[in-house]
Amino acid sequence: MELDDTWNAAADSVSCLHALEHFGLGRYGDPIDYDGWRRGFEGIVRLVEPGGTVYLSVPTGTPQRIEFNAHRVFALPFLREFFGVHLDILSLSFVLDDGSLRHDVDPFSTDAERSFDSKYGCSIWTLRKSSVPRLDVARPSSR
Repeated sequence: MELDDTWNAAADSVSCLHALEHFGLGRYGDPIDYDGWRRGFEGIVRLVEPGGTVYLSVPTGTPQRIEFNAHRVFALPFLREFFGVHLDILSLSFVLDDGSLRHDVDPFSTDAERSFDSKYGCSIWTLRKSSVPRLDVARPSSR
């Protein structure tokens, strides 16, 4: 969750696969921080150089929640809005509760609005950091 400034724009790509949902819950020795996932994600964005790519996967379903201190489950519309503030969405795939994969889905579809009716699915994102700095945009609420 803490990234030294010397690492800013240090990588052309970063993958964060099934880790972000654990940040800030204290389970792995990190401090308890409700917004720890947000701070971790912002560190990832800082780590990637302009024009670079972020590969990210997290548990996704409804309702959006924290399951004890194990992990978060994010609602897909929340992620889409949050990621869009920071990065361009290049692609989205989704693993449904039954284990089937929907490859290259529309993150703005009616199915995506409902998180594909999953309770504990998995969204797999390919995101790109703009080479042009973004304006300071209000962030969606995490609560």
